[in-house]
Amino acid sequence: MRKGAATGGEGVRYVLAIAGCPGSGKSTLAKRLCSKINCRAEDQQAIATVVPMDGFHYTRAELDQMHRPELAHKRRGSHWTFDSEAFVESVIDITEPGSEASFPSFDHAIGDPVPEAIRVESHHQIVIVEGLYLLLDVPPWNDLYAHFDKRCFIKCPIGLALQRVMHRKVKTLGENPVQAKAQVDFNDKKNAITVWKTRKRADLMIPT
Repeated sequence: MRKGAATGGEGVRYVLAIAGCPGSGKSTLAKRLCSKINCRAEDQQAIATVVPMDGFHYTRAELDQMHRPELAHKRRGSHWTFDSEAFVESVIDITEPGSEASFPSFDHAIGDPVPEAIRVESHHQIVIVEGLYLLLDVPPWNDLYAHFDKRCFIKCPIGLALQRVMHRKVKTLGENPVQAKAQVDFNDKKNAITVWKTRKRADLMIPT
């Protein structure tokens, strides 16, 4: 637990990290956990909230400005296609009890982040941060490590996770199956391998 971490009561802030490969179920777990915590709160005010890493994707316009824009678009979801400095700074800022901030979400329908879509309020005692690279030991991502009270990793086999990614691309997003498979092999599989290697930095392994 980080220095000065909250253990309960008012005016506290507990920051939980949930990491895992693409398709491992990070978002689903974070939302369900948040909902259960808030349902058990003694009053009607929510004490937990979720901050997803996905809102810090570089926009498509920003990817267009990169040195190799075509590759940047194809590798979107890799750690270097996120505004990691802004994400790390934003997460560290809300580790202090009572701190407040706005965070972006990601809209898959438009393919870009939505600014200030999520609010962390002073009454939120628990902040659940979920994302691929929370445990990545590469600057500036590794600056996050000491600021989490608990670091969890979803132990979902890469093969199963990628099957879920394929299903989401085809069934939910309506992508062509052949093109989706090519993108999974070219990008998502590489990202999954990178993320899987970070599991040893977790305090807790969660079975899928």
